[in-house]
Amino acid sequence: SLSKSFDGGYLLTGWLLGRGNYDQVVIKTDPYGESIWTSVQCGIESDSGHGVMELDNGSILVFGRTSSYNDATRDVMVTKYGLDGENHWYKMFIADFDSSHEYVKDSHKTSDGGHIVAGYTFAGNRDFFLLKLNANVDLTE
Repeated sequence: SLSKSFDGGYLLTGWLLGRGNYDQVVIKTDPYGESIWTSVQCGIESDSGHGVMELDNGSILVFGRTSSYNDATRDVMVTKYGLDGENHWYKMFIADFDSSHEYVKDSHKTSDGGHIVAGYTFAGNRDFFLLKLNANVDLTE
């Protein structure tokens, strides 16, 4: 995923093959595409980034999925990075579906300062999901 940052540079997220599993990668570039920093999250299983956005304070949210926690099911994960690419925290959201695999497809900031995350589940049949998160990246009803 690609997003323009406030300073004219770019934010990229995705995954790369690490030690047998996929690791989430986030890259911050200058306006010319030169890397300023790269951060790789190496969980015990696979982690990936599927959406990235910069917050008003310059920190970065990455929306993706993980199988490094919760008995290796694939769950939605939001990771916050600082201005220097340091991983500040992550939060997982386990969908209440008959599925063990959730895939994030898109994310956007909402007018109330929160976030909306869209994706699908897969366990034989595909189901669509939509998560509404508040400004603190907590699930809302």
